[in-house]
Amino acid sequence: MPIPPKKAAKKAAKKTPGHHDPLKDARRTFEHLGRVQAIANLAQAESEALRFLMHSADIALRAERYKDSADLLRAAEHLCFATLNSSSTEQVSKELKATIAAEFEHLLHRAEDHAAHHEAPDAVVELRKRLTEDAKAALKRGSFRAALEYARGAEALAHVDELDGLDLPAPTAQKRLRA
Repeated sequence: MPIPPKKAAKKAAKKTPGHHDPLKDARRTFEHLGRVQAIANLAQAESEALRFLMHSADIALRAERYKDSADLLRAAEHLCFATLNSSSTEQVSKELKATIAAEFEHLLHRAEDHAAHHEAPDAVVELRKRLTEDAKAALKRGSFRAALEYARGAEALAHVDELDGLDLPAPTAQKRLRA
């Protein structure tokens, strides 16, 4: 069913550059931080990457780069859930598997597309690449929930672009989960 014209116009307007409302992005940062803080202890396998994302988000927040802060925390949230699901596999119908695969490809395409238009710090780019690889490995082994969460995390990191001049910490290790 097509999107009504009024709704389509609103969605298009949201995608124009510079559309972000700083107060909404600050609220998003607050919400994502609360969720990450609530579940980060359950995702010990990714504690270093989560610390890096949370610390980088704090630096971005202090620099009033609210959109990037929110996107870094959104990636952290997806990484937490991916980690929680990384060892499980799911049995799904052929139809659901096809739908999952389509969404997976859509997310990776969006991540590539956004990343091509933004210059993020090297540590963010490396983490985005690792999440993409982990997503592909999870999909291959049938861990569909984890695959989608890793892909969503990579897509969130692809939105990070306004961190020029900020002194981001380099993660001491880019851990890889079992492929």
